[in-house]
Amino acid sequence: MDEKGFLLIVLEAKSEDKQPLVGKEQARKYAKSLNCRFILLSNGNLHYFWDLERGNPYLVTSFPTPQSAAVYHRIEPDPKRLMETPVEDDFIALTQRPTY
Repeated sequence: MDEKGFLLIVLEAKSEDKQPLVGKEQARKYAKSLNCRFILLSNGNLHYFWDLERGNPYLVTSFPTPQSAAVYHRIEPDPKRLMETPVEDDFIALTQRPTY
């Protein structure tokens, strides 16, 4: 969100014959120059949403609403909890598939 409360999202649009992810680095540079956290990569058919603070772009079937993207600002990681989490041999399996 900017200082007026508007959610800023950079849209990197490519032609239909290109994969949306080809504009990833171009979009990242532009977003960083605007101090923008969110990017949409699209070719008109495929759309990827990218939160620069949370990893890689992922495929979406609809565009995010301001309310759905704004929830990212409320997530505050707890470093103490992360440090106290036991990491056993099956940690990745259990965190990715809780019914493992």
